[in-house]
Amino acid sequence: MTLFSSSRVFVGFKAKDKASFLRSAADLFVETKAITDSKLFFTKLLEREALMSTGIGKRIAIPHLRDPLVKDFQAIIYLLDSEIDFNSIDSEKVRLVIVFAIPEDIGDRYMRLLSGISRYLRDSGNRREVFSCSDKN
Repeated sequence: MTLFSSSRVFVGFKAKDKASFLRSAADLFVETKAITDSKLFFTKLLEREALMSTGIGKRIAIPHLRDPLVKDFQAIIYLLDSEIDFNSIDSEKVRLVIVFAIPEDIGDRYMRLLSGISRYLRDSGNRREVFSCSDKN
């Protein structure tokens, strides 16, 4: 499957809190066959978040899990209908969340990808454009 797909882009997604949001992302990764165990993936995502929040600031979070249970490198992009608390480094709530399921054997390619996305979203013009999207096209 493709890393990015329009079928895994959600604009106006309703999320009440970080945990329920991550649970729904884990469930979708099962549907897309990136993983086979939603509960275990969710638990490991929470453990990862407990170590250090993936809320990178500027209302953006990039939760990711590199693990043997991941079978296919995939991303889900969510532009939330309202902000949720993600314990971000700047203490701001989050509106854009990009979730990655990363196979363990992928090497460091995913780090370059995360870095590139982070660099792109640091630009205020790029953020403004993303946050103003009204649909996934």
